[in-house]
Amino acid sequence: MNRVILLSLLLLAAGRVAAQSVTGIWKGTLMDKLPVVFNVVSATEATMSSPSQGAWDIPCDSVSVSADGRDIYLGLGSLHASYQGHLSADGSKLDGTFVQGMAIKLDMTRGTADDLLPDRPQTPRQPYFYREEEVTFANGDIILAGTLTMPAMKPFSKGGYPAVALITGSGRQNRDEEILGHKPFAVIADYLTRAGIAVLRFDDRGAGESSPALGSETTMDNAADAMAALRYLRSRPEVDTTRTGLLGHSEGGTIALINAANHPEEVDFVVSLAGMAVSGTDMIVKQNLDLIRLSGGNLGAELTDSLRSVFAIVASDADSLSAVTAMLPAMRALHPDADDSQLDAMIAPMMTPWYRAFMRLDPSPYLERIKCPVLALNGSWDDQVNAEDNLAAIAASIPQAETIEMPGLNHLFQEVPSRQAAMNYGGITQTISPDVLSKIASWISRNSKSR
Repeated sequence: MNRVILLSLLLLAAGRVAAQSVTGIWKGTLMDKLPVVFNVVSATEATMSSPSQGAWDIPCDSVSVSADGRDIYLGLGSLHASYQGHLSADGSKLDGTFVQGMAIKLDMTRGTADDLLPDRPQTPRQPYFYREEEVTFANGDIILAGTLTMPAMKPFSKGGYPAVALITGSGRQNRDEEILGHKPFAVIADYLTRAGIAVLRFDDRGAGESSPALGSETTMDNAADAMAALRYLRSRPEVDTTRTGLLGHSEGGTIALINAANHPEEVDFVVSLAGMAVSGTDMIVKQNLDLIRLSGGNLGAELTDSLRSVFAIVASDADSLSAVTAMLPAMRALHPDADDSQLDAMIAPMMTPWYRAFMRLDPSPYLERIKCPVLALNGSWDDQVNAEDNLAAIAASIPQAETIEMPGLNHLFQEVPSRQAAMNYGGITQTISPDVLSKIASWISRNSKSR
């Protein structure tokens, strides 16, 4: 089995780079199968990328070059590895060796800026055949920045364009929901806008050009930001205010459903992509059990009970100190080989306001109140939001919802070459299945009829 060489590595070295010798972009392939790109920017700045593993622009701590500028050494400290190369006489090649447990021949040739870009053919490239505008809007004191795209064609109805605001998943993400070189929301916005639908995508708090995050935000704060985005869309004269909806991915899908229940006069339709419709606790327990099963671990009632006991404490109203104290025995049972510092590192993320609120969240009361059209798509190979459980919950509570399990697609709705590769998001060239894009566009066109 090939060892993973890059993901969390940092490059170590010391010294200076000769200004006109080894500076530049270098590309090579390890063992004829793992592309590697070094970008030596200056005497003090360099990065390393592993395109097939979705690892881009990993910062170098330093670079060491010989006095004559012909030999370069890069230490890969986190993996106890190194690269050493010798510059050819014409400056076009580095003859070198990569060492990680064993020495591997790695010759590098000069590359170009294109080698520093992920192979993402679906990412939109200018010129766009529609209008694009950078916008800002407010949710109270919070300023959110985004990109609004408007079709070039005239609207099909006198009222204006149907319009949709996009809502990212959990964590602070930019307007493109960028991950491992993929820009799913840029791809969705491009496709929908070309189909005659206005689209607003925006940076989360603490990401891109939006206001900083305070750290106390929960799913409900994110839901309020999403409504501010929809209200901005509805304020635009080009938009038909009887055909405005929300499209959310992962937690964003849940937010779209919550807002549809709470604001029925403003949310005319919802598209949920891998949205959670079961409780946060049920989803996280299922997620953990599925990942353990896929990695070959043993599942049993005792393990399930231990997981549920941990997440029950997280979801409780206990203060943080009491919760951590109560969690430690169960965490030790789950991770018997971990020391106290490792257990603390595992527990800390679960004590954030967002995580604890998410564990308490039960979407079912919201689902029962939704009256607008709903399209819910989930990938059959989604290891983060189980398709069967969540689509069943939506279908049971929202009779008018159209629920579709997409075979062979993962959490990002990429077409996956094998079940084991479902979470290798960066290693998959495709950003989102064209079938998913087509379904979304045609469904919005059919279900956003002017009232």
